[in-house]
Amino acid sequence: ILLNTYNAENEMSIAMAGQIADLFAASYPQAHQYPERDRDIKEREDAESICRQCRDGKTYFVATDNQQNVMGFLESSVVVMEDRCVVMMNWLMVDEAYRGQKVSTALHKQFIAYAKSLAEKSALPVYLGLNVNRENPAMTVYEKWGYEKGPEVSGGKVFMYRAIGDEEA
Repeated sequence: ILLNTYNAENEMSIAMAGQIADLFAASYPQAHQYPERDRDIKEREDAESICRQCRDGKTYFVATDNQQNVMGFLESSVVVMEDRCVVMMNWLMVDEAYRGQKVSTALHKQFIAYAKSLAEKSALPVYLGLNVNRENPAMTVYEKWGYEKGPEVSGGKVFMYRAIGDEEA
């Protein structure tokens, strides 16, 4: 598994962005409400849309194989509040062909390392967060990674959070 980080300072290639857009469309959870689904897919509908996400402040952690085929990705954004900063895991998707190969764990470890680097520069406490559909079986993985369930948010989602800490992903 080869891991790379892409954002406004390190933009990904159009070819890689196209693979991410395709994976997003193929893997988008069916559980989401249709207006939300249409918006999310539109924001990531093609390579240029993914590159725009990077330019607009999102960070993508991308796992590829030796032939630069995208195995999976984690999309992240940073939310700064008055008393804390939350590094959000917006999306974590792994291509079906690569599931069971610890791709999501590798991406999550890279995400944690990124959040730790932000925490070292921040005057505010930094936490990790994500919103997940309450029916999503991945919730058990997030709990294994140390996330705790917080309040329910819109659309049947649950906010989950954790401190950065030194523990493994």
